[in-house]
Amino acid sequence: MRTVPMSETVKNAFLAEKSYQKEAGLKCTAEVNGFSNFVFISQNGKPRSSIDVNMAIKRIVNNCNKKALSSKDNPIIIPHITCHTFRHNFATRLFESGVEAKVIQSYFGHSDISTTMNTYTDFFPEMKSKNIVAIDQFLTPDFTPKLTPIKT
Repeated sequence: MRTVPMSETVKNAFLAEKSYQKEAGLKCTAEVNGFSNFVFISQNGKPRSSIDVNMAIKRIVNNCNKKALSSKDNPIIIPHITCHTFRHNFATRLFESGVEAKVIQSYFGHSDISTTMNTYTDFFPEMKSKNIVAIDQFLTPDFTPKLTPIKT
């Protein structure tokens, strides 16, 4: 078990969902491994599974892609994604934002930092340039960055 901090925006979204459920007369009726009062539940009060979430994401992506294909010359098609894609994306965004790898590891509950780094972060070419600028600024504090793209 671990404690994971959440932003005020996420907290407010959870509270809004619980408020909606109360107004709609929905109540969690399940207990799983001693836990109850789940935030995301079905109409019958059971916790939502990753399968439920993935099916909902698939419906949304399919609808968006159909709309894009029917209304644009150069449509942007959303690739296949799952709820796990959001976890992967979140880890990558944390890493890009400068959050320390050990902090990300604790958020995700990994016992080994290599799991966090190798599985949940992507490398982006822009990061090479950003890191070179950071090194130059460290070595010469009055350095003004001038990046020139190089094809490799």
